[in-house]
Amino acid sequence: MNFTKLTVLDLLERSTDKAPDCPAIVTFEQTISYSELTARSQALGRVLLKETAQPVVAIFLPTSPEFALAYLGVLYAGKQALRLNLLLSPAELKHIVDDSGADLIIASPEFAPRLTALGTKIASFAELCAKKSNDALPRPSPDDVCTLLYTAGTTGQPKGVELTHRSLAFNASSSVEMMRLDSDHRFLANLPSFHTFAITATMLAPLASGGSFATLPKFDPEATLKVAAELKCNTFLLVPSMCRLITRMQERRPREIKLRLAIAGGEALPAEVREHFEKVFGIPLFEGYGQTETGPVISFNTVWANRPGTVGKPIPGVEVQIVDPATLRVLATQTTGEIFVKGPNL
Repeated sequence: MNFTKLTVLDLLERSTDKAPDCPAIVTFEQTISYSELTARSQALGRVLLKETAQPVVAIFLPTSPEFALAYLGVLYAGKQALRLNLLLSPAELKHIVDDSGADLIIASPEFAPRLTALGTKIASFAELCAKKSNDALPRPSPDDVCTLLYTAGTTGQPKGVELTHRSLAFNASSSVEMMRLDSDHRFLANLPSFHTFAITATMLAPLASGGSFATLPKFDPEATLKVAAELKCNTFLLVPSMCRLITRMQERRPREIKLRLAIAGGEALPAEVREHFEKVFGIPLFEGYGQTETGPVISFNTVWANRPGTVGKPIPGVEVQIVDPATLRVLATQTTGEIFVKGPNL
């Protein structure tokens, strides 16, 4: 299939058409089927069309079913989802909201006090879902901007990265193909919802595969293992520091967890962390690499091509070169240089 012609909504709807009653999102409190996820997201999208005329809607919610519904609802409204970092100060948040042009933030009531100083309309997620609208939904194209993410701003003010539907749908679909995901994969989604790794790897990839994901609002090693054991999660995508902590916790307080797949990304994976994880959980820990600007996946190791200590090979359709930053000349192997990336995810 040509993944470059898909939107994020296409991914959801293909899985909904195939298995409408299968679970998409699970928590201890609720299970949301594919048909329910699609219908509720569409209903929220219709409401958002009346709430704001701006092209960008901000979301200030933790990793949760509410976040997934809000995110997809924004996309169904034909708008761009701006995922706000929950850890930023009011001043940092104000810069991002002002720069993006968003005049509406979807949040939970407990977050409202932190957001009032921004001078932007705060909409309660629950109150939005209680409203009704029959407005016709627009349909985004693959080239439309889907998600707006702001970089950390290490060399100045945070800068907005525009990721299109094409970029994210290609990234998620390619990940499904490379990881050989299917409807039996249940992901543990406990990465921060404002990070590109979280949205693509632990939400869009499961939805593209017809699988499911269990959410955890905040990382905690003991809670992570509890959710994984009791909600039958078999797929972990974590940063190495999380891998280190849950491995230690599993040794101290072991739980029955049957993993099928584990991938580490977001930072370099130390050999001792990988080896310890593999010893405790009994499966390989694969390493990958990406950037916010690439949606994020560039490369990763796979079951059939795994070389520990590397970040694997580029995903199909993506090209990578190592060049001299001064001359832009392609360098020889085993040489340090600047990473150039080209592909449908950009």
